[in-house]
Formats: sequence, structure tokens, C-alpha cells
Amino acid sequence: MLRNLKYLPLFVLMGCSGLPEIDSTISDESLNADYPKLIALSQDGLPSDETAGSDVIEELDSRTASLWYRIGLFRN
Repeated sequence: MLRNLKYLPLFVLMGCSGLPEIDSTISDESLNADYPKLIALSQDGLPSDETAGSDVIEELDSRTASLWYRIGLFRN
């Protein structure tokens, strides 16, 4: 308990410090701007057909089932 009291002055100083005015550094034009359009930068790494995507889904499903099984072991 006493060894934690040595940090008390530090916490008091941190509580008294002011926060920087971050919101004032953003221009009104930027705050009122619309969201940009999102575009894909490259098509690398994406499945080229439906079968490749289903393989990934099957792998993720098996991982999920394995994790739920392990959670069940810890609960019992």
C-alpha cells in the first residue's frame, strides 16, 4: 500500500494538466467535408472465383468450432 503512494504526486500533476485543443486545429472545411469514396487499391489476395472464397469460409468455420470446443472444456 505504501509503495503505491509514491506515485500519488505524479497522478495529481497529471490531473491538473490541461488538455491540448485538438479540435481547434481542424479547419471548418475539413469538418464539413463529405466522406471520400472508397476504392480498392489492388485486387491481389482476393479470391478469383467463388470456390476459393468458400474454402476460406470452411477454414474459418472449422477454427470457430475448435475455439468453441476449447471454451466448453474450460467452462466444465
